Amino acid sequence: MKLIECSLVVILAVAAFQGKASAQTNPFTGAPLRPSRPTTGPPLDPYNAAQVLISAGKYDQAIPLLRQALSSQPENVPLLTLIGIAYRQTRHSDLAAQTFLTLIRLKPDVGAYHNGLAGALLDLGKTTSARSEFQRAIELEPHDGNSRFGIGSTYLKDREYEASLRAYLDALGYIPDSIDVHTALGDVYEQLNRHEDSLREYEAALSISPGNAGPLIGKATSLAALKRFQEAETIVRAIVRKSPRDANSYSGMAQVLDTMGRHVEAIEAYRTALGFTPNDASLWGNLGWALYNQGSLKESVDAGKKALKIDPSLSYVKFNIGLAELAEGKTAVANADYDAAVPGSTVADTQSAINDLGDAVRRHQALQSAVLPITNRLKRQVWRQSGLDPDLLKTVMSR
Repeated sequence: MKLIECSLVVILAVAAFQGKASAQTNPFTGAPLRPSRPTTGPPLDPYNAAQVLISAGKYDQAIPLLRQALSSQPENVPLLTLIGIAYRQTRHSDLAAQTFLTLIRLKPDVGAYHNGLAGALLDLGKTTSARSEFQRAIELEPHDGNSRFGIGSTYLKDREYEASLRAYLDALGYIPDSIDVHTALGDVYEQLNRHEDSLREYEAALSISPGNAGPLIGKATSLAALKRFQEAETIVRAIVRKSPRDANSYSGMAQVLDTMGRHVEAIEAYRTALGFTPNDASLWGNLGWALYNQGSLKESVDAGKKALKIDPSLSYVKFNIGLAELAEGKTAVANADYDAAVPGSTVADTQSAINDLGDAVRRHQALQSAVLPITNRLKRQVWRQSGLDPDLLKTVMSR
């Protein structure tokens, strides 16, 4: 099983949180801020200088200036707002969370600050806490579609795809022209193997922003799943030509090539992507899956272990490692790895692992005796996760 590269960028209360902040408006209320002075003439004070840098996307350079200004005004709300944005954009998620907590203490009834805290918590992998803060933002701002999108993203990060789908559809009712919502819906439908639906959502995103790489890669993935291989490959190769030093471009191409059965080329593309982002756990996991498909079982296990070293929570990678070990004939080790994967898995993870075991048996009948007991244990887990009555479970399993 591979994980589609999902759009986990959370839209916060305004476009500022996605790097579109304006130096002329408050990034939360839209009200005018003090205008920045020209870049020529007397030196700018730290606040105005930081606004100029943020409007140019130079968040790293803005942060020292904002810290300098905050040293004498530690509870200045506009300064805290700007540095919270800058921390999020530079992936200083712990500092962003602390900043938004301070803003909430000062202004507890501003929904956008709860939204900002939720986004930082999501970046830190604290999905339950993030959901709570997104919900609080909605209570304060009932028409806040962006926080509804955020709730969808927490479920997506947890790979709870049905819940994510419901939240994204809810968000779409409030922000119907959002590229990110349509793209995220495409990602969820793709994970649910609803490829026609995913294609429709990616195309909706592209109708709003033609040429946007995120939904373009998604569209190519959907086309490949629908066996429209030539169209899919044309898209991803055009993306790589346009952005030859972008990891997402090569990852998208790798996903398409792997779906087409061109595993050697997919492996090469994943390795190229990892050259740009070597600490991307999902890339290592997807490389491991391509190596499994190609028959390089030991290398598949090694790639999976590298993914888990970066992010130990990836249950689907643990399942993939167990599958490769089964194919290697290491039944005892594989059983242990499957059992270790179960506690942190979602229904989607476990069901995909069951499907992959079935595919393995269809490829190699000799695996059937080793696969059957693992499959039965995983089915029990799906029933438990789905809330099946324990007495019914015993009855079903005794047949």
